[in-house]
Amino acid sequence: MLNKFKETLAFAKMHYGIGLNQAFNDFSNSFNGLFIDREFFDAEFFEELEEKLIELDITPNLAINLAMNIEKEIFNQRINKETFQTILYESIKKYANFQTNNKLDIIDDQLNAFLIVGINGVGKTTTIAKLANMYSDKNIELVAADTFRAGAIEQLSTWAERLNLPITKSYQGHAPSAVIYQGLESAIKNKRDILICDTAGRLHNKDDLMMELAKIHRIFAKKLVNVDYNLKTILILDGTAGKNTLSQA
Repeated sequence: MLNKFKETLAFAKMHYGIGLNQAFNDFSNSFNGLFIDREFFDAEFFEELEEKLIELDITPNLAINLAMNIEKEIFNQRINKETFQTILYESIKKYANFQTNNKLDIIDDQLNAFLIVGINGVGKTTTIAKLANMYSDKNIELVAADTFRAGAIEQLSTWAERLNLPITKSYQGHAPSAVIYQGLESAIKNKRDILICDTAGRLHNKDDLMMELAKIHRIFAKKLVNVDYNLKTILILDGTAGKNTLSQA
């Protein structure tokens, strides 16, 4: 069963670019300990199961629901660890439904703008390169609006060169909203299908940085007042960060 679960995680890693090896090891090690000196799956077992799930940084409500679903299947039964693992796997699969069709909707005859946001170090710039490659049949332009992190402009420029894409960029320290404005001007002039905008990493509890994103949204509304556009704000999350990602979202 755990091999099946590992295959599911490997699928997620391949399609979503997330490092899940440590998460899988934590998962396996935590549950192995539940079966020491265990003969029946009694109430005490399911209390321990809830605790293990919560220790793995699963939200309490989800941990309780998983434990309850499994309890309905095997309460007070004598089954081996492999059978339990199969039931656990099926319960998890109901909640962890990885989608294979992960393309974003693109509206024809409109400017489709992707504003990429997230905390530091989650892979925003790399995700931009993957998105650009995914839509390689479209007329795309990149915008290097991460003017804070050292090397961010150069990194996105390298991806633009590799993918043979135009890029709007300035210099480190320049106002991000100004770079976005320039990118929008270029996108309108050159009739781009997609404009992908990089932004600096920021914590969701820093009001000044969140206000900067709000300003960028106002730039879109002001500059594109007479243009049909489809703006999507894409939040990039660390796949191993646990329930803190809910606060970020």
